[in-house]
Amino acid sequence: GVTDDYELFLGDRGFAGRQFDHGMSNNEYSTRPWHLPEDCHVTNWTAREMSRTIRRRDPSKPGFWYMSFTHPHPPMVPLQHYWDVYQPIEPQMPVTGDWASEADNLPYRLKIQKAGWHCEKEHDVKTALRSFYALCTHIDHQIRLVIGTLREEGLLENTVVMFTADHGDMLGNHGLWAKRLYYENSANVPMIVMGTDDDNRVGQHNVDDRLVGWQDVMPTLLDLAGLEIPDSVDGTSMVSAEKRDHLYGECNEGITATRMIHSGQHKLIYYPCGNHTQLFDLDADPNETNNLAECPEHAGIKAQLVKTLIGELYGTDLDWLQNGELIGLPDEPFQPGPNRDLTIQRGVHWPPPPQVDPKNDGNPSRTR
Repeated sequence: GVTDDYELFLGDRGFAGRQFDHGMSNNEYSTRPWHLPEDCHVTNWTAREMSRTIRRRDPSKPGFWYMSFTHPHPPMVPLQHYWDVYQPIEPQMPVTGDWASEADNLPYRLKIQKAGWHCEKEHDVKTALRSFYALCTHIDHQIRLVIGTLREEGLLENTVVMFTADHGDMLGNHGLWAKRLYYENSANVPMIVMGTDDDNRVGQHNVDDRLVGWQDVMPTLLDLAGLEIPDSVDGTSMVSAEKRDHLYGECNEGITATRMIHSGQHKLIYYPCGNHTQLFDLDADPNETNNLAECPEHAGIKAQLVKTLIGELYGTDLDWLQNGELIGLPDEPFQPGPNRDLTIQRGVHWPPPPQVDPKNDGNPSRTR
């Protein structure tokens, strides 16, 4: 098996294999405070190792450093301090759109999501939100250590810093939790850029509302570093004059597929299974509570976005078309099943768990 550096660190601290002793699931919103000493929390370890890596750099060469926090993704296990900070705070409860109020009418993909992750009771929702925000604040504070390391090493004024994430979280909005959806809570991720002190293209306290995606990260960093952007790169520098008029998104294939067209003000979300289309005006309805797809006064906007979506489709997605029109796929009956694995629950990791041999029907292999 493969043991990562964090697991080795826990072993050196005398806590080998105890990372998941808290009993919280990797994909659920049950929560409790962290169970080991504060310095053993993976957020602290990540910031500490990043700072050490910066200090041990080769000063004769330019540096590129990538730091990835695992939280606030579940398991929801904030340090006791941050847990306590958020207990007196009354979080804003999730919103539910009219289109989401009748579970039987949801697209097949959303029925899966709703059955897979959820907190329904008010107490459970508030507890999950407090825990999520506590984990975010913890990250905010640990990033300060990395910025402090750059400052003390004399690198801060000549360093570009970018903070982003791979996805957001529905956090109960529309009765949905987790990711892989094109509603704003899930798809609209942080994007914060700090340029060098003499780069006016970024500046300070500026907000740019252009449409950007992760494909723009590489060309932006290259541009800010004064390096040539290869022609093979699909994205666009976020500090260039070039701006896109729409953003296309795709997630999953077949009956669980979702596609999106975002034009800035309007967003079209398409679920091919059952041929479901949603349209939202994000300026008037930022919480996406009102589906405008069947409103006659928005028919023109819908038609334009559908045409744009069709122009982006390729491969097997083209099977969703008939005579140039979207027909999608037949609807699927949905029957929720048991959650036997507690949503990818981890176990005791000492001794290390056996590897699963994929050729042996999931039974632990005795040869590894």
